Amino acid sequence: MRAVILAAGRGSRLKSLTQNKPKCLNILNEYTLLDWQLATLKKKVDDIYLVKGYLSELFINKQIKYIYNDEWEETNMIESLYIFLKQTECCDLIITYGDIVYNEEILSKLIDSQQDIVIPYDKNWYELWKKRFRDPLEDAESFIIDDKNWLISLGKKKPDYDEIHGQYMGIIKITKRGFKIILENLLKMNVIERRKTDITTFLNNLLKKQKIFTIPIFGNWMEFDIPSDFEVAKKLISEKKLKLTTID
Repeated sequence: MRAVILAAGRGSRLKSLTQNKPKCLNILNEYTLLDWQLATLKKKVDDIYLVKGYLSELFINKQIKYIYNDEWEETNMIESLYIFLKQTECCDLIITYGDIVYNEEILSKLIDSQQDIVIPYDKNWYELWKKRFRDPLEDAESFIIDDKNWLISLGKKKPDYDEIHGQYMGIIKITKRGFKIILENLLKMNVIERRKTDITTFLNNLLKKQKIFTIPIFGNWMEFDIPSDFEVAKKLISEKKLKLTTID
C-alpha cells in the first residue's frame, strides 16, 4: 500500500498563514498538519509520496518521496494526481489532501474495503460545519448516496440539506484496478479541461462510468480551509472530540 499527499497549492483562503509556508506545514498543537497525517499513514502505508509546488523547498521530511508540480499556480489537485499516477507503477493507493488530519481508524476502514474506488464521508458533518461557519451551507457541498452506500453524486455548491448525506473528506482509496481506471480517464481528458478540473468534479464525472463506494465515519477528522479552523481543531482536541494518532 502506498499513499500520495496532494499539497502543491498555496491555500489562499488561509490568508497570512500561507504567506511564508505551504498550508500543510502550519502548526496544530506543536506539530504540523503534515506531521499529524504522517503519524496516521505510517501505521498502514509502506511508501509515502507528496506532490509539492508552492514553496517546495520547505519540504525537507526525509520520510517522504517528493514529486514536483511545477505548474501548481495554474492547475488544480487533479493535475497533481495525474502527474503522480503517470510516474508511479500501478498499486493499491491512498490519495489524500494535504490540508486534513484524520485518525487511524478512518484509514483502517478504507484499507479494509475491497472495492476499487472508496471514499469516506462524515455523517456528523453538520456538528463540525456549524462550529466552522455561521451558515453550514456556506461551505458544504452535496453528497448523495444510495441505500447500499454507493455514491450517486457529490460536489454541488450551495446544496439543500436533503442533498447532503455527509461530507466528502478529501481521502480516496483505490486498488490496482481503481488506479488503472482513474489514470485511463485522466489520460482521455482534454489537457485544458484536466488542468482546470477539481477532484470532486472529476469524481462526479467518473460516476457516469464507474461505481464509487462510500464508507460512513463519525468525526475524528478536520480540514483546514480558513484561519479559524485551527482554533476549532484545538478545541475539539481538548474536548476529546478529535482524537488523532499519537506522534512519537
